[in-house]
This record gives sequence, C-alpha cells and structure tokens, in this order.
Amino acid sequence: MTTHMMHPLKIKVNKSSRLTLYFDSTAERTDCIHQMLAALGYTSQVDQYLINDKKSRQGSFTVVQARHRNTGLKVAIKVIYRDPSLAS
Repeated sequence: MTTHMMHPLKIKVNKSSRLTLYFDSTAERTDCIHQMLAALGYTSQVDQYLINDKKSRQGSFTVVQARHRNTGLKVAIKVIYRDPSLAS
C-alpha cells in the first residue's frame, strides 16, 4: 500500500465554518493561495497587514508589528534577510 502525502489548506469561512482543501503538492497549494489573494486584490501576503513603524532588529532578521486589515488582529512579522549585509 502506497501512502500519498496531501497538503491541506485550511480556510476560515466565518466564525463557525471552516473549509479544508487538499493538494497533491506544496506548489499547487501555494499557487491556490496566490490566486485567492489576487482575487481579493492583494499582490502579496504582506499586503493583508498594516505595518507599524515599531521594529526590533536582531542580527540577520527584523521583527515588525502589524495589524491584519480585515480582522484587526495584532501580529508580529519576522523579516529574514537572505543577504546578511542588508540587516544593518
């Protein structure tokens, strides 16, 4: 028996209802996320958040505070620099 790895995407439809979609690969899952964001008018996942000016630099990454545009939920976003010279 061969097991097949499925890649779930959980979507919160409203306060009491959730939908789970399953994909054959992470690439298909990521493509679906990008298509949904584009349909909502976002060009990237970060566009969903209002970024505050508060920043905390810690070596090769920075943490910024943000608020989700639709829900108002406060979050912290970690920005990781691929090129360490950009962190300074």
